[in-house]
Amino acid sequence: MALFFRSKLKHPDEKVRLTALRKLTEEDKIVEVACHDVSPTVRLEAVRKLKDPSRLAAVVKNGEGEEARVEAVGRIQDQELLAQILLERKNHAIMMAAFQGLTDPETLKKIAEDDRYNIATRRIAIENFADQAFLEEVAKNVTTPGVKEAAERRLAEESGEPVASAEPTTAKTPDTEHIEGILERYGTERIIEAIGKFRGSEKAIRSLGLIARKGTEESERAIHFLTKALEHSNPRIRACALEEMASALSKDKIEPILENALKDPDQTVCDVANRIRTSGAIA
Repeated sequence: MALFFRSKLKHPDEKVRLTALRKLTEEDKIVEVACHDVSPTVRLEAVRKLKDPSRLAAVVKNGEGEEARVEAVGRIQDQELLAQILLERKNHAIMMAAFQGLTDPETLKKIAEDDRYNIATRRIAIENFADQAFLEEVAKNVTTPGVKEAAERRLAEESGEPVASAEPTTAKTPDTEHIEGILERYGTERIIEAIGKFRGSEKAIRSLGLIARKGTEESERAIHFLTKALEHSNPRIRACALEEMASALSKDKIEPILENALKDPDQTVCDVANRIRTSGAIA
């Protein structure tokens, strides 16, 4: 019977392979499918059958499809394992997926302090780590360009002081033709999922807004990520997401979102909501 399933997993018909996969219980074989099947659909289905963190990590390390690797990272909750993935893997989508699962302040602190990690990774760790004393220590003692600035910026945000380039509208709007070319080359769904992992970036928010305004079936997924960005810890990101949603949604859909934004604890977000209302800048 096992040999039968193995032959079905090599069948040229994707549906046949999916059926065989759903009956498969041998986890090492499932990992192999997740890493090497030619179909993204089959690879994702295989990843979703895995629960063991070490096997999910094997997919992250050896997988041939980015969508399966990102999905595998998203299913890992072990904080030390996620930190190890950040140390070893340089793929941006994988990095952001790992940060989505990192919730332990001590692990984030270790990453921010450890110069084995690249600067981008350490900066994101700082942005996700809110301990005042640690931020002050980094700002005073770390000389690595980018890391020091990230700590100083976070300190300013924590204290309510003005931060350079804090306006939500300063992020350059992505070039439409460039985004269209990427969508056509790699597939809209895949790109939206990848951009969605970077929703702590204003440029990513602007890109999601561009896709949301297309009014296609995929626009709903972009709006989903914009909605999640409204809950981001950084008020600039919340304000940016609010602007993009206002340009993509009809008045009846954006009104309750604006109403909620007017209750935001940060004045910047409230100001943006008021401006959208009074200027009529609604799709």
